[in-house]
Amino acid sequence: MNIQRFDSINVIGNELILTSGKQFKLKIAKGKKKLVQKLINEKYPSGGLITERDISLQELKSLPAIDFDKRTAIKREIDDIVFAMYFDVAVKDVVKLEFYEYVNS
Repeated sequence: MNIQRFDSINVIGNELILTSGKQFKLKIAKGKKKLVQKLINEKYPSGGLITERDISLQELKSLPAIDFDKRTAIKREIDDIVFAMYFDVAVKDVVKLEFYEYVNS
């Protein structure tokens, strides 16, 4: 029997816990716990308990999962590489350049 609707969702440890009469535990990929916890807290702010409606499996699958902190870090790395290539310096030395803070603000 495939369960398609759940009445609660929580993150406990490194597992996503879906409840619909019984519990279904799904392991969260290493390093993704904070992201999953943030998504669940934003989408289901009442601690994962759903009172007005059920959570559908399709709804969970289609949640946008963008790690904005990771995206910002990657963008910063790319900016540093471009900056280093433009000024012909090592990437580790770009922070020492005079205009670095100006360009990255």
